[in-house]
Amino acid sequence: MSEDFNLGIFGTVSTPVAVDAIMESDCIIAFGASLNRFTLSRGTFAKNKRIVQINLEPTEVGKNIDVTVGLVGDPQAVADLIVRWLDEAEIGPSGYRTEDLKHKIAARAGNSHHNRNRLGSCGFSSGAPQTEQKSAGRPVIGHRRRAFHAESVDDNSRRRPRLFCNDQRLGSIGLGLSFAVGAAYASTASTDRF
Repeated sequence: MSEDFNLGIFGTVSTPVAVDAIMESDCIIAFGASLNRFTLSRGTFAKNKRIVQINLEPTEVGKNIDVTVGLVGDPQAVADLIVRWLDEAEIGPSGYRTEDLKHKIAARAGNSHHNRNRLGSCGFSSGAPQTEQKSAGRPVIGHRRRAFHAESVDDNSRRRPRLFCNDQRLGSIGLGLSFAVGAAYASTASTDRF
């Protein structure tokens, strides 16, 4: 898939452009995704859609939602096979990847969050580039859920996925700082980061 058409995260923290595209679609093909309540925005994204779920683990297929078609197999191998079959059958693109969508995605990416901060304040996206610069371009980003969650997930999971640590499974208040300290220590303890 061309990066020009990368909608980013599919789920409750999707960008408005992604939400529009998801809601307009009539089919979801999920490769390796659990299709849980967060992925499907509490079921909203799945409403009136056919769902194809591909997962390596048989017990994961249809675990969280009824699917139209469930395929057990390596997601990458299945994706490659589907593309090959489409090519062999001479089935062309759907036409959904339009220039208009490309421009909307690009405009969203260019509309950084720091432009919406109050004068004199610093949000995640305005502070992150400075942090990255001061850490020789290899920061370990750790955060606590609430205030900057959507910004940090959108920005870092896409640009630096191996350096982004998320404490979403734990809910203790104030956990973000200790989580970040632990992640930073782990990053210095091995050459492969984690």
